Amino acid sequence: MLRAALGFALVLLGAVRPPIQPRIDAQVLLVIANGVAHGARLANALAGSLPAGRTRNVIADRRLASPDAEALNGLSTVHAPGLAPRSVWRISSFARLGEYLRLRRALGARAPRYSSSRFYDEYVFLAQALRFLLAMDVVPTTAGLMVCDFDRDAYSSPWLWACERLGIPTVTAVHGTPSALTYLPLLAETVLAWGAVQRAWFTQLAPGVRATLAGRPDIASRVPVAGAVERVIICHSREELKPSEATRLADLAERYRRSGVECVLRLHPTAAEPVGAGWNMVAAQCRVEVVGFEPLSESLVRGDFVVGVVTSALIDALIDGYPVAVFADPERPLPADIAAIAEYSRERSFVGRDMRYLPSGYVEALNALSHTLVDAVGEESQERIRDLLDRLVDGDRKSVDEVG
Repeated sequence: MLRAALGFALVLLGAVRPPIQPRIDAQVLLVIANGVAHGARLANALAGSLPAGRTRNVIADRRLASPDAEALNGLSTVHAPGLAPRSVWRISSFARLGEYLRLRRALGARAPRYSSSRFYDEYVFLAQALRFLLAMDVVPTTAGLMVCDFDRDAYSSPWLWACERLGIPTVTAVHGTPSALTYLPLLAETVLAWGAVQRAWFTQLAPGVRATLAGRPDIASRVPVAGAVERVIICHSREELKPSEATRLADLAERYRRSGVECVLRLHPTAAEPVGAGWNMVAAQCRVEVVGFEPLSESLVRGDFVVGVVTSALIDALIDGYPVAVFADPERPLPADIAAIAEYSRERSFVGRDMRYLPSGYVEALNALSHTLVDAVGEESQERIRDLLDRLVDGDRKSVDEVG
C-alpha cells in the first residue's frame, strides 16, 4: 500500500514538469531488463555480440543497474524507467495520464491482478501504461532491429510491443532455463536458444517463433567435467521441496558427510535462511552459506559436486566443468534443460563405492549432455549471434529462417 501510494504521488508530481523523452535513433536497440548480478554478465555479452559498424542504443533503467553492467557505459545509453516509482515518475505527463485513464475505463473489471493488493495492482497498471506510451512515442520507424535479454520480463514487453507494431524485427536471448510460466507465449520473433534441448522445446511449444542455436555468449569457455568429489554444494532456489526430495537430499548430504566430504547448502541470493518447505531437513546435514549476489560460478572450486532441484545454476556449473545432479521428484514439472539433467541423474548411478569419486560412466554422460544443453560458448557464440543480427538488420529474414 505504501509503495503504491508513493507511486501515485510521484507520478502526479511528475506530470507538472516536462517528461523525459529519450532520443532513440539507432539501427540496433538493446533492451536490458536485468542489469544486476549474473544478468549484467549476459547484458555485457549481448552488447559485445551486436553487429559492428551499426549505430546502437542500450535501453535500460540506469538507476537500478549494477556497476558491472559495462554495456550501460560502453554504448550510447537511453535511460528508460522500470516500474519502480522513483524510476517511472519522470515520464509522466498530463497527456499520458489522460491516455492511462482512457485505457483503464476500457478495461473496467478486467484489469489484471498482480498481487493481493488491488491498490498496488492499480499502480502497476499505471506505471506499465506510461511505459507502453513512452515506447510508442520514442521507438523510431527507422530502427532495423531490437534485441532483449529477457523476453517475458515486465521491463522488455513495451519495447517488444512497439517494435512489433512498427514491423521491426525482434530477438530475445534466454536469461535462465525457460519454462512455460516464464517464457510462453514468446513476444519476440526470434529466440537465441542455448542448445539442442532448448531449441527443441521452443520449436514444440512456440512453433511460430524462429529458434536458432546461439549458445551462451556470457560463458567464456567450456571445461570438461572431472569425477573427484571434495565438496557437495546443494543449491537452494526458494522452491518448496516435496517430501521425497527433502529426504533424498538430506540422505545424500548425510552419506557424504560421513565419508568426510563437506556439504554446503548454498542459499538463494535473495534468502538469508532456508526458505521453503523441506529445506530445514537438508540444512540440518549441511553448513548453510548465505551468498548475497555472488554468482555460483565465482564460488566454486575444483572438486565441487553441485546438486539442486530446479535451479538454472546447474547449467552454469556443468559448463564450467563441475559434476551436477538433479534431485527432483518425478512428478515435478521441470524446465527442459533441468529435465535433461534429471533424466541422466535417474538413469545412471552417480554414487560409486567410494563416495569421493563419481563413476566414469556418469561423468562421460555429463560431458556429452553439456553440448546438447549449450551448443557454443564465448566468442563462437557471439560470432553466431552477430552474424544472425547482421542479416536481420539488412532485412534478410529468409536466410535467417534457413539457418534457424
